[in-house]
Amino acid sequence: MSIISVLIATLIAAFSLWTMYRCLKLIAPENRAVQPRSVWICLIPVVSFIWIIVLIYKIARSLHAENFHRVVKVRRIEIGEVIGIAAIGFSLLGFLIPQQRHFLVLGSCFLWIGYLICLGFQIKELKSAKV
Repeated sequence: MSIISVLIATLIAAFSLWTMYRCLKLIAPENRAVQPRSVWICLIPVVSFIWIIVLIYKIARSLHAENFHRVVKVRRIEIGEVIGIAAIGFSLLGFLIPQQRHFLVLGSCFLWIGYLICLGFQIKELKSAKV
């Protein structure tokens, strides 16, 4: 059963990184707080936990900068950022409070799905908006 869990986690991680990469690619280079290829730093195990927090913050900053230059504004930036950071926080609490690990990891999964949904909406708006 643990091999299946690892496979599912790997697929979710790959999909998450690909979604973040696509979002950053749609933002004008001068508005990016971080380069799209830096998303893949999350593949380094020790660095990934801190870097994902940096990425969530930098993607939100990039979207804010892009909004400043667009006629049609991208929505849900703050909501996505808060949900993403909350997902990471729940995951961290799962390590710190082992008695509640299952509940916290489940909460983290739901929050992370919410973050990816917000990013998906933002990608859609970036594609359809005119500069």
